[in-house]
Amino acid sequence: MDMTAAFSIARTAAAQPLLIDSSTGLVRAAKAWRRCRQIAIDTEFVRVNTYYANLGLIQISDGQTVWLIDPIAVDDLEPLRELLIAEEILKLVHSPSEDLEILKQRFEILPEPLIDTQVAAACLGQSHQLGYHHLIEWLLDLTLDKAATRSDWCRRPLSNKQLHYAAEDVAYLPLAWDLLKPRLMALDRLQWVIEDSMRHLMIARQSIEPMALYKRQRDIHRLNDGERTVLQELCAWRETTARQSNRPRPFILKDKNLSEIARKQPLDTTQLAEVSDLHPAVMRRHGPDIVQRVSMALEREESAPEPPRQLSNRELKILKRLQTIVQDRAAELSIPPAMLAAKRELEWLLRSSSRESLPERLSGWRSGIIGDRLMQEIKDSLV
Repeated sequence: MDMTAAFSIARTAAAQPLLIDSSTGLVRAAKAWRRCRQIAIDTEFVRVNTYYANLGLIQISDGQTVWLIDPIAVDDLEPLRELLIAEEILKLVHSPSEDLEILKQRFEILPEPLIDTQVAAACLGQSHQLGYHHLIEWLLDLTLDKAATRSDWCRRPLSNKQLHYAAEDVAYLPLAWDLLKPRLMALDRLQWVIEDSMRHLMIARQSIEPMALYKRQRDIHRLNDGERTVLQELCAWRETTARQSNRPRPFILKDKNLSEIARKQPLDTTQLAEVSDLHPAVMRRHGPDIVQRVSMALEREESAPEPPRQLSNRELKILKRLQTIVQDRAAELSIPPAMLAAKRELEWLLRSSSRESLPERLSGWRSGIIGDRLMQEIKDSLV
C-alpha cells in the first residue's frame, strides 16, 4: 500500500476508534485480529495510591482500525489473551516495560513475538529514550495531542478527548514499523532490534526477589554488616507488605526511614519513635512489625551479602577509557552510546573476577561490535 494512503487510513482510524465494552464486541474484534500480520498494543492505567497498576484501557491497532478495549466493562478477556500469545502475529510496542508488567499481571502471559519501536529508532540514530509522540513526529511529521496523558483512565465514562488520545497512541505504530523496518534491513540492524525487543520479555519474566531489594538503596556502601542485614530485612518486609496491601512502597516506609532505622536499630516502639521524619501513621500501622524485623535481623547468623564493591582509582581510570571507546564506536555507527553499553555494565566488567564472559546485554549483536573490544581493553589495562 502507498505510504500516503496508509497514513490517511491510520489517521481516519485514530479519529474513529471502535470502543469494545462487551464480551460480544471483543469476540467480533478477535475475528478481525486473526487476519492481521502485525498489531500495535498499548495500555492506559492508573498508579497513584496502589502497588499494582489499575488497568483502564487496552488499545489495539492494525493500522487500519483502532480497537479500544475496556477491561472494566468486559467480563471475559480471553480473546485478547489469545491474541497476545498468537505466534503468527507480530506485536508492536513502544517502550513497553510498564505495559508488559501490566499485561503480565492481568493475563499471566506476555505478548510474543515482540518489536519495540523505541529500540528500532535508536538503532537508526535517534535518542534511546525517544517517546512515541516524537517518533511519529520524526517519521510522519505529525504532532500528536498530549492533553490526556495524565487522565484518570479508570473513571467512567471516558471522554472523547481521552478516547482520541488513546487511539492515536497505537494508530500510527504499524505504519511507523513499516517505515523503520526497511531502513534497519538496509543497515543490517534488524537483528539488533529483534534481540533487544526479546530482552524486554526476558526482563519482564523475572520476578523481584524481596530479599535482594536492599541493594537498590543509595547509601548501602556506608552501612556495616549488621546495619546492612537490618536494611535487607526491612526492605523485604516493606516489599511484601506493599504487595499484600496493594500500596506503594513509600506509603509503607520511606527510603530515608529505612536507612536510619538500619543504623539506629530500635528494639522497641519508643526507640523507633526517635527516628526523624517517621510519619505517625507508620508508627500506628507498622511500628511493632518494624521493631520485630529489626530484632529478627540482629538474631540472624549470616549477614546480608555485601553490595558490589566500589571501583579502585585505577579501575575508575580504566572506566573512563571504556566509556571513550563506547562513545567513539557509537559515533562511528551514528547511534546513541547507551545503545552499546551503559555505565553500570562497564563497571560490572571491571568488577568481574574472571573477566572471561560478557554480561548478557553485551553478548549477542553487541559482542562483535563493542563487547570483545571492551574485554580486551580491560585485560590489557590490568596486565
